[in-house]
Amino acid sequence: MKNYLLDSYNLSKCEMLQSLFVSEYGLRHWAHSKKQTPYKWGHRIIAVIELCPLIGLIATIIESLVANRIRPNNVEPRSYTKPSSPTSLTKKRQWLFRGTQAECNGPVSVAKVESIRAKLEAHRSIGIQFNRKKVAPSLEGGTCTAMSLEFLDSYFQAKKISIEKPSTQSDMLVDRILKPANNEKLEEHGHSLVYIKERGLGLFYDPNYGVRNLSTSEHSKILFEGFKSCFQTFQINKARFYRFQPT
Repeated sequence: MKNYLLDSYNLSKCEMLQSLFVSEYGLRHWAHSKKQTPYKWGHRIIAVIELCPLIGLIATIIESLVANRIRPNNVEPRSYTKPSSPTSLTKKRQWLFRGTQAECNGPVSVAKVESIRAKLEAHRSIGIQFNRKKVAPSLEGGTCTAMSLEFLDSYFQAKKISIEKPSTQSDMLVDRILKPANNEKLEEHGHSLVYIKERGLGLFYDPNYGVRNLSTSEHSKILFEGFKSCFQTFQINKARFYRFQPT
């Protein structure tokens, strides 16, 4: 079994967040499978399992527990050369994952939607209602706001299990670019994005493209390009930022 262990099971904060969607251990096993060794097919099988949605996350957690038991204190073999900085590997990875909500229209479970609506209604603020009559059997037009909030929640969960000390200077923002309208939602259409800036880490999440890993020098450029694209697509010239903090 030791022949199929990775050189290192250490994860940076960025890699921990990425592993909620794409297993970093799975990517490392896949890299091992490309080497001409007697164990390459074993690494490839492990990689395929860990890169599967949901099942891969469970397999990744199990492997981490097994590795810590076989290799106490997660000691790295002498042959492993540690990168010069914890984020040096992730800095080379421009996109943590790619994906889009485009054309994700179709039928949904009314019972599931109603259960979510009931939970929102039970915890609503004064003056806000979640109308049962608006529950529909199909989805059309995207779910960028829900996806943005879910991504931010996943990031908060990753921060809770991170061994690194939380940064005292951080911005976790949801940006909403909306065209106002005189209806229940007070909006005609628009888009939601997430921007995260912490010490040594910058992330920009667009549900239409994925999560981009920002280098120190490109924050302003990427944000400008993202906003400009939304302004042109939706014919809007204003954006609002909402700061979030973990509870």
